[in-house]
Amino acid sequence: MLKPVVKIAVSGALIAWLFHTTNITELGHALGKANPAIVFLGALALVGLSFVQTSRWLVVARALTIRFGFLDSWIVVQIGTFFNQVLPSSIGGDAARIWRLQRSGVPLSRALNSVALDRLVALLGVVVIVLAGMPILFEWTGDPAKRIGIAVLAAAILGGLTLLMVLDRVPLPRRLVETRAGRGANQLARDARKIFLSPRYIAATLALSLFIHAGVSFVVWLIAQSVGVEISIGECLILVPVVVLFSMVPVSIAGWGIREGSMVVALGLVGVDRAPALAVSVLFGLALAVSGLPGAVLWLKSTQTTAVREATTGG
Repeated sequence: MLKPVVKIAVSGALIAWLFHTTNITELGHALGKANPAIVFLGALALVGLSFVQTSRWLVVARALTIRFGFLDSWIVVQIGTFFNQVLPSSIGGDAARIWRLQRSGVPLSRALNSVALDRLVALLGVVVIVLAGMPILFEWTGDPAKRIGIAVLAAAILGGLTLLMVLDRVPLPRRLVETRAGRGANQLARDARKIFLSPRYIAATLALSLFIHAGVSFVVWLIAQSVGVEISIGECLILVPVVVLFSMVPVSIAGWGIREGSMVVALGLVGVDRAPALAVSVLFGLALAVSGLPGAVLWLKSTQTTAVREATTGG
């Protein structure tokens, strides 16, 4: 129980600090200008992007010779989206996806690798956007420390992906290689090469990742317009994927607090004041929460169906 409590504390402390250091009157004014219909429309757009995410996951699964239908996969993705909003980290939905796949008969290692590599392709999409926009980011960021941080972050991700693909070729003691974790790591490395070194698979998955990042950026831009924030769609395309990247760090509840702090810093680079930037992030978080509701319904329905089946069969 300690870790969830710590993550709740982190989210609570960060949000409290952000509200304490923000002009509450200005924040309330920005939130008051928001159009609930726009936030709901953003949530619908995020649900629509789940179909693209499902397509990307199916491409990854196909590369690993895993076969399952689109509708079943989308249901699992939506359930994962719901758990992302209620579990103490943004990777809780990944665990839900792995569990659902395993219950459908996919071996644990294959399910784990398909979800992990789907997440890594999404991460690579962020790196591509950061690298493409780095000259602009450096122009916005006058602080040398921030410039170094951006460059180091991109380099670290690329370095980590490269290391992953050669992990099974690194000479290690036999006692480590022959452990369950060692065998799993070696299989993950082989599966990673099937994705990242195949022009066919990497082109398809990366294109879908970039589309998803563009769609999320559009949702943030839409919400920003509703509260009167003057920011271009191009600026959102560069900044929002970085915010999403930081919010994925599993130290808070569904990214709350981390996302808001990152959004304030990111939008501040293009001249957006603290209060409206925080308002945009809070409303975006609400849109994410609403987009997870279909997953809650699907999860409850599938749980009831399973319970009825087990009762019928006496399982």
